[in-house]
Amino acid sequence: MSCCLAAALLLVGCGDGVDAGSSDGGGTTSATASGGGGATASGGGGGSGGAGVGPICPAPEPKHENNETYMDWVEAVYIDQLGKPAADVMTTICALNGCGQPVVSDADGKMKVFGTGKAQYDYRFNVGYRSWLFAKLVAVIPTSPSHDFGVVRVIRLAPFEEGAVILAGQQAMHGGVSLELEAGASVIHDGLVYDEDQRGLRGAVVNLADFEVAQFPVLDPSLDLQVLISVMPNGTHICPAAKLGFDNVAGWPAGMEVDLYINGNKTFEHHAPYGLWAQVSDAVVSEDAAEVVTKDGQGVELLGTFAATPKK
Repeated sequence: MSCCLAAALLLVGCGDGVDAGSSDGGGTTSATASGGGGATASGGGGGSGGAGVGPICPAPEPKHENNETYMDWVEAVYIDQLGKPAADVMTTICALNGCGQPVVSDADGKMKVFGTGKAQYDYRFNVGYRSWLFAKLVAVIPTSPSHDFGVVRVIRLAPFEEGAVILAGQQAMHGGVSLELEAGASVIHDGLVYDEDQRGLRGAVVNLADFEVAQFPVLDPSLDLQVLISVMPNGTHICPAAKLGFDNVAGWPAGMEVDLYINGNKTFEHHAPYGLWAQVSDAVVSEDAAEVVTKDGQGVELLGTFAATPKK
């Protein structure tokens, strides 16, 4: 049985993690990305292991490009959304079938990262790898075998201790982002990347009109993306889909229809091809024009980096 089919049956993910799952009380499944499912959606109590029998939301698994290339190195200079040099940004050149050794940027935000030394499929510029301090952004590398991205904006995140608890039947809010879960929803975290005290919601909303778009290589110019929304912890699966809201930093008028996209920064159990974008939900600007909210019956099943643009 394939990993992702097993995941659908056991209510667990096929994410970056491989450690054992656990379940929390309060009637919500809470497991690591590849661990055993915990309590059922209607159950309570702690414990670990066992197959969950709550709702099942298998990832759509869009096809990757599968272009084989050789990458020697990539370099960039990072600044955050406030224009300050961004030190300690973890970066890799990561392909579908292997990653180079991660590096971190220096005090001036400079970094140079090397590939694996061989041709691999769909090499991508993987910024914020592990996504502890910065939002995870995965972009296509325009040239090979090397590329200098120049100045690149990264989205600095709040400390873990400021994160809001994500629980079924409740709304979590942080950094201009809100996440509302249905009662009995399952919440499956990537336990290899995030410890239990690192699994709170940390949000950030960026109006791209305030910056040079060229400084965001993750963007697809053909989509005219206007707002970036970071919703951490990256790779957390929620089923059924959670209602996502974010501050209307672009000043869109009340009632405007909006398309919400997700950045493909996972190689499996993903919702967009690696390094590309895919629409995941329709959204609308609230009556008071204060926020943008996904439409009823839609929402997000995977947390990560999103972008929004008015519906054409």
